[in-house]
Amino acid sequence: MNENKPTQSRPVNLHRLEQLKAIIEALESKREALAALSCAVPAIDYGKDIVDTSPQPDPPFVKMQAAIQAIDAQIAQANYDYIIDGAKMIEGISTIDADDVGKAIMYDRYIKLKPLHQIANDLVLSYSHVCRLHNACCRAYNRARKTDKKQK
Repeated sequence: MNENKPTQSRPVNLHRLEQLKAIIEALESKREALAALSCAVPAIDYGKDIVDTSPQPDPPFVKMQAAIQAIDAQIAQANYDYIIDGAKMIEGISTIDADDVGKAIMYDRYIKLKPLHQIANDLVLSYSHVCRLHNACCRAYNRARKTDKKQK
């Protein structure tokens, strides 16, 4: 079973959580690279006889800090979205008609973003049994979401 390929019974929020986690990780690595680079930006040597006055109002260090602040704002927004979507997913998982093992599988798969084979090892169940329970819970989750949309 290919876990990266979306299936028909997959909850809609899962893909969003995976995307947000990837975005957060990419932004954090970009921020770290900019922070390291900003430490390497040379300072102005005021000991020289002639100080180069560029037409740009901001020196490179200030531009780097502004870029880092912009990335920090993007990371904060992505973290906020991840928390909100995760809370919606937890609420949805808690309302599905499944036993505790099924809910634990859904929580581990969609909130902790664990692969199914790792969940099977953690729960000491066979991979095929975990897949069957996962598919049944996904169908129950999608049915619950459809009835919620009809009621609204």
